[in-house]
Amino acid sequence: MAYAKTLFVGRVATALLATLAFAGCSSGRPVAGGTAGQGAAGGGSSAGSGASAANPTGEGTGCTMDGATRSCCTTGTQTCSGTVEFLTWGACLDAKGVKVVCGGGTIPGGCGVGEFGPSCTKLADGGVPHYCGNGEFPPSCVPWTGDGGIPHYCGTGEFPPSCIPKSGDAGVPPTCRPGELGLTCVPPPGNWPDGGRPPLPSLCTDPAINNEPEILQASSPAVGQTVSKNGQIKLWVTDERAPFIAPGEQVDATTGAVTKPGDRTAKAPDGYLYEPALYIAPATAENGGTPHFPQYIKGEYDNLQAVTAGKPVYQALQSAPIDPPPAGASAALKYNAEDIWDVSALGLAPGTYIAEFVIHDGDHDRGVGCVTIVVTP
Repeated sequence: MAYAKTLFVGRVATALLATLAFAGCSSGRPVAGGTAGQGAAGGGSSAGSGASAANPTGEGTGCTMDGATRSCCTTGTQTCSGTVEFLTWGACLDAKGVKVVCGGGTIPGGCGVGEFGPSCTKLADGGVPHYCGNGEFPPSCVPWTGDGGIPHYCGTGEFPPSCIPKSGDAGVPPTCRPGELGLTCVPPPGNWPDGGRPPLPSLCTDPAINNEPEILQASSPAVGQTVSKNGQIKLWVTDERAPFIAPGEQVDATTGAVTKPGDRTAKAPDGYLYEPALYIAPATAENGGTPHFPQYIKGEYDNLQAVTAGKPVYQALQSAPIDPPPAGASAALKYNAEDIWDVSALGLAPGTYIAEFVIHDGDHDRGVGCVTIVVTP
């Protein structure tokens, strides 16, 4: 009888354990139409059950509906997830999936709304920077995503990063002028190491040597224009006397080609050459650079060979007619000449250069002209 009583008590205990185990599982997913306690299907309830001062979001506390959501910390959302037997509320996350800490702006060191690192803990507590408004740009705000906070497009003289460049609008920075460097302007074609263009050679603005710059009427290419590496550089000169060239130089009267170079080392009283010369900066005349002499001389010229009673006299020899000068230039004085250089003879690779023309007139003055030219392939 004692044995039977013991067997009965054992069976009751076993049944009770099974009932408790089943009850533990039943706290998981409810049947359709049932309730799940806090955070029922569809979410929307605020964090409350399981929350405490130490754990204001109730993270890690039990929940009953897998996938249910609830709001937390004003701007965050929690999701119920886990195994069937052990469903718990997850971390409080913002819309970007970043963990939110309740009371953001009141927590020392934590970012509040409108605050951002490094002065506070970046995005750790819901302190999401405001979206950029017109004239505002990262990192002081969040780039726009359809909220109208679009930085303005660049206007004339405005450049990134203070504005957005836009092809075809007025926000195109001007081309760099001498002495200007990028990023305040757009470099001309070429490879200047500073992104802009170097200042003009000093001889161009030296009135002691460049005392008659007006004799230089025009050049081709003009400032900033291009010329092929197989093209020509031309300079038109006008004066009251035929411009000097090297003593004894011979020029074909039909084509203007120099057939016999003269004494191209001969210098005028000002210390510079009689022969028309082109220099490429920084190897300019005042720096002792290499002079490049023209392959053609057209119009009138004086090769310093006329002598009367043992003294040189002015003369005007005639070469081939000059080419029409560019629009805006004029053969203003009696004698006019055109000096022509083959780009191929200069040894220049494609790029941007400053050319310095050093030209003697037909008596005792000189004109110096400096232009930026772009050599193309």
